[in-house]
Amino acid sequence: MPYRFRSITTSLFIITFFVVSLTTCQGQAQARTQNQAPIRLITLDPGHFHAALVQKSMYGDIDPVVHVYAPAGPDVQSHLDKINAYNSREKDPTHWVEKLYTGDDFLFKMISGKAGNTVILAGNNLRKTSYIFESLKAGFHVLGDKPMVIDNRAFTNLQQAFDTAAVHKTILYDIMTERYEITSILQRELAMDQSVFGTLEKGSPSNPAVIGESIHRWYKYVSGNVLTRPAWFFDVAQQGEGIVDVMTHLVDLVQWECFPDQVLDYKNDVTVNSARHWTTDLTLSQFKTLTKEDRFPDYLRNNGTQDTILKVYANGQIDYQLRGVHVRTTATWTYKAPAGADDTYASLIRGSKASLIIRQDEEQQYHSTLYIEPVNSDAAYEQTLTKQFAGLQNKYPGISLKKDARGWEVIIPDSYKEGHEAHFARVTEKFLGFVKNNNMPAWEVPGIIAKYYTTTKGLELARKNETPTDTMVAQVATKLHGATRDLSLLDVKVFSLAPGQTAVTAQFATTGQAIAVGGSSASDKLVIIKEGSLNVSSGNLSKVLGPGGIALFPAGDKMALTNTSGATCSYYVFNFRSRTTLDRERAVQAGPPIFLDWTDMQMKTTEKGESRQIFNRPVAWLSKIDMHATTLNEGQISHPPHIHRNEEIILIRSGNVQMYIGGKYYPAKAGDIVFLTSGTPHNLENKTRGRCEYFALQWQP
Repeated sequence: MPYRFRSITTSLFIITFFVVSLTTCQGQAQARTQNQAPIRLITLDPGHFHAALVQKSMYGDIDPVVHVYAPAGPDVQSHLDKINAYNSREKDPTHWVEKLYTGDDFLFKMISGKAGNTVILAGNNLRKTSYIFESLKAGFHVLGDKPMVIDNRAFTNLQQAFDTAAVHKTILYDIMTERYEITSILQRELAMDQSVFGTLEKGSPSNPAVIGESIHRWYKYVSGNVLTRPAWFFDVAQQGEGIVDVMTHLVDLVQWECFPDQVLDYKNDVTVNSARHWTTDLTLSQFKTLTKEDRFPDYLRNNGTQDTILKVYANGQIDYQLRGVHVRTTATWTYKAPAGADDTYASLIRGSKASLIIRQDEEQQYHSTLYIEPVNSDAAYEQTLTKQFAGLQNKYPGISLKKDARGWEVIIPDSYKEGHEAHFARVTEKFLGFVKNNNMPAWEVPGIIAKYYTTTKGLELARKNETPTDTMVAQVATKLHGATRDLSLLDVKVFSLAPGQTAVTAQFATTGQAIAVGGSSASDKLVIIKEGSLNVSSGNLSKVLGPGGIALFPAGDKMALTNTSGATCSYYVFNFRSRTTLDRERAVQAGPPIFLDWTDMQMKTTEKGESRQIFNRPVAWLSKIDMHATTLNEGQISHPPHIHRNEEIILIRSGNVQMYIGGKYYPAKAGDIVFLTSGTPHNLENKTRGRCEYFALQWQP
């Protein structure tokens, strides 16, 4: 089951810093003075729209005059334009008064001028750590956007800062609003109810007990307008890679939901097992749309391809253990969302009694939706759930349960669905409360340290254990070879066997046998008969397959193909090897190899033609591989253009079709192989006089 996505934005996590230039007594006295003083805001070098979103609302105990210190340029002007828009909107206008200073010595002027006592920081992440440190030395509280650190060196500086934090008590908030998203709140509440959820499973490397996945979009609307991004946003040296940037949301939610209000020790509680990162291509045309700049800046030239495509390390995956629980978090970026969607998020938390799942896909109309899927959906469990959920309804009036085929959907009134921009006011109010009352929970700072250890260690491992670069692009071809987002190897080729000839994988070959299967048994393999017939075998299993027949062999299984007919046979061989760890035991538990002739496949008539579900099971390299076949009547389309997280291959078995892929149309005919990257909008239209047939495959690592 794929875990789809729901909007993930930002939540605030609290960090205590210190004022290095003062003695202990001076620091304590200053903290007492600041906590009692009215809060006056300063915005420092705003380069990210989150800085403006903090001021989308007014706060009763904040001075409306805000001093802005920044270098002159488009970043600060964009920030001021947003504030002006909030001040001039028709409904609930704000009344901020911005006082701007743009001299080259803006940082010195801010520190020496002391025009406020609380600094808002959201911008260039390369400079952010330095800005935070200088602001705190000068005695300011800081409301800072994520991420606070983007590499191991900055993480070390953060640890050193915390050594003095307990004495100086200057407060720094980490802006991440996801803790205020209602589906995450309810998922956390249910995970704490052992009668409903049970105990948190441990999982395994190939089957994590906790999964968090997000897709963010470069092209988006903010406060009703298309967002213009600074060019440096696409330089990972300044913005940070996706594995240390957006990933902070996911890692924090795992800690917050699975170990609520608990003090974490990153040295003992966190083990980062593996990580990987990969690029998203950004065309020059897309770059111009996003930044309003006509060319890639010189500092991005090394990341480009012939000055037309920018390869941005915006994506990452971390597999780790948190107190022994196996976790996988994945953060990705695409250029633009499909119609009706925005940033999306998915989450799975697996308990001994039920799994709590958040999905946000086309099926949910891209609305974040929470599901309860029990291990045993019997009358006793339903009675317990109904009783316990009544208590949750008292706390969140209006929520309800709707039974479905796999369990229950949690129905949430729209009044709870504020949207991420509104959450900035929530976290700002929380921040103000901690500043005034000095009552930050003891678990927050250790949690922040554990979070940034996880992300920066993940980056370190991803760079150290560099796997093959993601070389595959969406395409129509006659063969495929390369690495993808999820696969270190994808190889698809057509082979042929003459009458009487046998093909086996290399390590099982004997003298006189042709070695034509393609690759070794170290890969999961799928064979599809194109023309003719073959006897396929593995151990004691054997079956003759004709055109359209398939054979699925998990890695490690003995495999032999023999042409027992009187004519040459041609067949496709698919080799899959994921970027995760091979799990031979998982494949054994899933059962023997699958041999199915076309006539064996159960056919279901649809309004557009026919469908055949072929298999959906784990193999050695993949936690799931799903295959089906579709027959489309003349002129029919497969479905409206849609996207999904999983990569996909479509193999045209018969007919001529038109593929829609990422905004362009491509012809494809019988024998063509279509590869679709994750998140690429696509569909298929039958252009044949008569029916067309195609196979479709998706997988999960």
